[in-house]
Amino acid sequence: MDTPIPARSRLLLWLFLPVLILGPLITWLLALQVQDHSVMLRRHILAEQHHGATVRLQAQIDHLIDAAQHLADPLPPNEATFREHAATLIAREPGLRAVEYLETVSHGLRSDLEKQLSVELGQFIRFGRWQQEEPIQTMPDADEYLVIRWVEGSKNHGLTAGLVADTVPHWQDALRVALTEGEVTATPLTSLPGKEGQSRTTRIFIPGSEDRLLGLAVDPAEWLAKALEPTRLPATELTVHDVDQHTKSPLLRFVALGDQEPNQALRSEVQIGNRQWLVTTTPTRAFLREPSQRPVQLVWLAGLAITAIGVIATLILSRALAANRRALETAEDTNGYLERRLDNNQVEKTILTQALNNSEQRSRDLVALIGGFVCELDEHQQVTYVSPQIMDILNRPPAELAERPFHACVHEADRANFEAAIASARQERKMARIDLHLVNDRGIAVAVTMRITAVIDAVSGCTGFRMTGQPRTEA
Repeated sequence: MDTPIPARSRLLLWLFLPVLILGPLITWLLALQVQDHSVMLRRHILAEQHHGATVRLQAQIDHLIDAAQHLADPLPPNEATFREHAATLIAREPGLRAVEYLETVSHGLRSDLEKQLSVELGQFIRFGRWQQEEPIQTMPDADEYLVIRWVEGSKNHGLTAGLVADTVPHWQDALRVALTEGEVTATPLTSLPGKEGQSRTTRIFIPGSEDRLLGLAVDPAEWLAKALEPTRLPATELTVHDVDQHTKSPLLRFVALGDQEPNQALRSEVQIGNRQWLVTTTPTRAFLREPSQRPVQLVWLAGLAITAIGVIATLILSRALAANRRALETAEDTNGYLERRLDNNQVEKTILTQALNNSEQRSRDLVALIGGFVCELDEHQQVTYVSPQIMDILNRPPAELAERPFHACVHEADRANFEAAIASARQERKMARIDLHLVNDRGIAVAVTMRITAVIDAVSGCTGFRMTGQPRTEA
C-alpha cells in the first residue's frame, strides 16, 4: 500500500514549532512541581524538627522529675548526704539552680527544729515569713509550718533554710496541690530577690512521704536552651511559652533572621507538673523557599537544553526525509523479494513441523514398546517430565510426581545407591545402570532397573538427568 509521503513530509518540516512551544511550557510546569515538592519536603523537615524538639523537651522534663523523685523518696538520712546528692543533680542538669527540702513541722517541734537548724548552719535560725521587698520576718505562731529545712545550690535562686514556704504567694497553689493530691506541680516564672539581684526561676515541687516536698529552682531560659539547642534549625525560630501564665513573654526564644511565616508555625504542648508549656517552631521564608531555587534552575536548564536538542533533531529529521524517499523504492523491491522468501520458509516450516511431530510420536511409541517409563530431572533432581507408563508401574499419575524430588519414589534402602548412581552419571558423564526398588502408591516396593545419564551443557555444566526404568523380576 502506497504511503502519502508528500503530506507527511510537509508536516515533518514544521514539526520543530510544536517542540519549540511545548518544551518551555512543560519545563515551566515541572519547575512549579519541583518547587512545590521542595516546599513540602522542607515542611516535613520542619515537622520532624519540631516533633524532635517536643519529644526531647518532654524527655528532659521527665528525666529531671524522675531524678528528683529518687532524691525525695526515700529522703537522705542527714543534711550532708542530701547536699551531696543534690549537688550531683545540680551539676548534671544545666539551669537547675537550687534543690530545697521542705518539711511539715508542728508547732510543738518548732523550737527543736530551729535549734537544730542553727547548729547545722552555724547561725541563729528562726522560722521566717517571706516578704517581697523587706527582709524575711519571723513567722508568727501557727499549728504547723511547711519549712525549707535544707538548701543546696546558689543562694540567689534557693531561699534560706527556715523560711515557711507557703508564705511565698507564687508558691501557694502549687504547694497546696502537691501536698493534698500528691502530684508534681510547678510555679509560673517569677522573679525573687537575692543577694545578686532578681532571679527568674520556676519552682517544681515533687511530693515525698509524710507531707515532705522537694523543691527544684530551675532557670527556664538556660535549662530550655541546653535541652533544645541540639534540635534547633538555624533558619527557624523556636519559642517556649507557659500556657498557664497568660503572658506574651516566652520562657525561651531562639531568634531566626529573615521574614517569618507565622501561618506555617507548628505548636505542641508539653507537661511539666500541673502546667503546660507551649513549644512553637516558626520557619522563615528563606527556610521554605530558598532550597528550591537551585532545583528549579536545574529543571529550566535541562528543559531548555532538551527543547533545543528536540528542535535540532526535528530539523535534521526533515533533511533526512529526502534520503528516506529514495530508500523507500528500494525497500519496496526488497519487500517483494522477502515476501517470496517468507512463503518458501513457511512451506519449509510446515514440512519440518510435520517431521518433528512424527519424530515425537515415534519416541512415544518406542517408550510404550519397551515396557518401561522415561523420566527427566532438573539439576536439583526434581521431576520435570515423566512418561504416562509410570502409572502402570507405580500406579501414580505423572502429575503427582511433577516438580517433586524423584528420590521420594525410591525405596529408603536404595536411596544411597540411587544418589551414588546420580553422582556417577554426573562425574563420569556416561550412562549409569542400577537395580533398585521404587515405592508405589500403596507403599509396596517394585523392582526396577534404572539407566541414568546426565544432561551436560558446555556452558552451564550439568543441567539435569534423563532416566529410563523397566520393571524386573527378582530371583
